Amino acid sequence: MSRLVWQLAASLLAPQISIRTRPDPPGRGGMMLLRRMATLGAAIGLAVGLGSTPASAAPGISTFENKAAPARNCLDFRADYGPYVFGCNFTSYQKWYWNDEFEYTALRQKATGLCLVSRNGQATMKPCSAADDAALWTITPNEVDGATIKNAVSHKCLARMANDRVNTTTCTGGKSQRWQIGWIA
Repeated sequence: MSRLVWQLAASLLAPQISIRTRPDPPGRGGMMLLRRMATLGAAIGLAVGLGSTPASAAPGISTFENKAAPARNCLDFRADYGPYVFGCNFTSYQKWYWNDEFEYTALRQKATGLCLVSRNGQATMKPCSAADDAALWTITPNEVDGATIKNAVSHKCLARMANDRVNTTTCTGGKSQRWQIGWIA
């Protein structure tokens, strides 16, 4: 199980797991021990369950289609080129795990397992790490104009540049910063 999954499980479960060493109050007959064991069992079950989901615990896989002309260009990545947009072909290079249930989420590419990160104003791909806040994004949906994808550290938006590369820039709400989310699974 990846380190990220264990860290996520630990951060979710840490407040619930507390094994105390004090004795049960009189007349409780071991009930506190049973409760602690039940909580621990639930925590282990949840951690094992998380192992079969993507590191970001995403409910599914999405594509992100940029709204700027020409249309039908999706967020993609090539090791020799970096993050960019390319004609939507729905290969694993254009599929991204993320979780829409949280304010901040990582964007992890299905093909490489790498996460989209903002470093010094540049969008790049790095190994996913729960300790790397630069790999966290807020995705703000807008059914009419498309979602914006904003980095949690730089507070800049993911944008398609003139050369089809993807970078982070000051958020303006323009079409180059708008992304249509397509749920795959």
